[in-house]
Amino acid sequence: MLAAFQQFATRCIALAFHARSAHLLLTFRKPRLFIIGTDPLLWVWMSLMDGRQALQVWFDVVAGSVRAEGPDLSARQLAVLMSIYMKPAPHTVRGLAADLDLGKPAVTRALDALSELGLLKRVRDPEDGRNVLIQRTVRGSVFLSEMGDHIVEATQRVQTGATRHAA
Repeated sequence: MLAAFQQFATRCIALAFHARSAHLLLTFRKPRLFIIGTDPLLWVWMSLMDGRQALQVWFDVVAGSVRAEGPDLSARQLAVLMSIYMKPAPHTVRGLAADLDLGKPAVTRALDALSELGLLKRVRDPEDGRNVLIQRTVRGSVFLSEMGDHIVEATQRVQTGATRHAA
């Protein structure tokens, strides 16, 4: 199984790993392969998924998030938040802008909104008081952990043919 994974990994186009909840999602060009598990050593091979099924998963997750009472984040805000939680610290506006290929003003606006929601916080760098570091919060961790759970649930529903209401 490891050898097969290494062969697929050379064609990997996206990797998302949320260390706190240990959800792993890998997407490959062809075939589209989703691997989701709670422990990287015990990955569960869900199945091959086509583009329409992948879009259905994304639709279910997005539709569920706008129906929920939690924050309704833009794609840019979600990308910034996920970058902070999925990449090792420290995080700065300059670093996030470079990682996401965005302008610093766009990242700053996203950080302002995310800070107001309590999903992250800004603190002065103790080693260089001129710099501001972006840090994770418990609320942000819970938000992304729940989103990871919703992705897993939506993937399972799509693969079993169950509808949202039947699940």
